[in-house]
Amino acid sequence: MQVTIDPSLDADADLRAAVAARAPLLDNIFNGTATAEWRKGTNWEGKPVAQLRLSDATGARAGADLLPFEFLSPDKLEAKFRDLRDAFQIVRDWRAAVAELFATIRPWCESLPGNPRVHEEPLCMIEGESGEYETTQLVVMRGRWTLHIKPVAAWVVGWDGMIGMNGPGDRYMLYYSRAKNAWFHTPNNLPYRELLLTEALFRKLAGDALDG
Repeated sequence: MQVTIDPSLDADADLRAAVAARAPLLDNIFNGTATAEWRKGTNWEGKPVAQLRLSDATGARAGADLLPFEFLSPDKLEAKFRDLRDAFQIVRDWRAAVAELFATIRPWCESLPGNPRVHEEPLCMIEGESGEYETTQLVVMRGRWTLHIKPVAAWVVGWDGMIGMNGPGDRYMLYYSRAKNAWFHTPNNLPYRELLLTEALFRKLAGDALDG
């Protein structure tokens, strides 16, 4: 595993030594599936932290900020690294699921009435489990109306990710099931239903969302 220690940590010899000492543990847990960078920073309370930032060739990213005392307990640090490894894999899977969905629905968007213009934009996400990572959103423009189809979260109770369809006419949510490798829409009205996302359903939702 490639691990880089930023010169910013040189100013704190103890923290740099703690980071260097845990490099074998980090390498053992991630087993070469990511590259890592350590640098010095501060948390929301202004306390010094060692910032761990992970990335891979697919563009997936994750990270965590560790306080100096967290390096004193190997067992707790190992558990934190393992949680971060799991979060990193979830980010990988989520980014892939979003990319696959957008590849499917982009032609559907382009064939909506009114010949809308469709493009993809980068989107920065920040989630508690993984930290910051990059994904994309689809932007559908028809006349003076714009529909944003954008990831909301990879961590959703009961699902494996959520995407919002936000337009001037309405707002809808799409939910991902990793087990079924499929997307669903759940209407707000009772009874509760999970509707498999089809082209017909998507076109109806997108049309309603665009009709401001």
